[in-house]
Amino acid sequence: MLSASSSQTHPPSVDKLRWMYALTPSRRTRFMSTSTHQSDSPQVQCIQSYSSQEPDELSIEMADILNLLERTDDGWMLGERLHDGERGWFPSRVVEEIQSKEVRIQNLREALRIHQAQEGDARSEGS
Repeated sequence: MLSASSSQTHPPSVDKLRWMYALTPSRRTRFMSTSTHQSDSPQVQCIQSYSSQEPDELSIEMADILNLLERTDDGWMLGERLHDGERGWFPSRVVEEIQSKEVRIQNLREALRIHQAQEGDARSEGS
């Protein structure tokens, strides 16, 4: 999405937003941020696999759950995959929003449980 020709297909404000995120050093950092993982934060579920075409995009698979961080007017979303914390852009047509707050809470609890288990495994390997 950040190809040289992108300014010809996207409004300048959308390109600026995409470039800002692409140039942020920590955009691919894996972490569990309490600020982005709140039950009232929007979440989406992948309903059609998508393979990234540009470095700032995120490949997602069916049933992946993502916290929604940003939306653009041209149909792109910036999300953080819950199970591994990877961030990137993907087209809105390949996801659907999770409406139920209870389901969003359950998704966050499961992601936290997985993260804690992985953290425990990493500590035991380092001993």
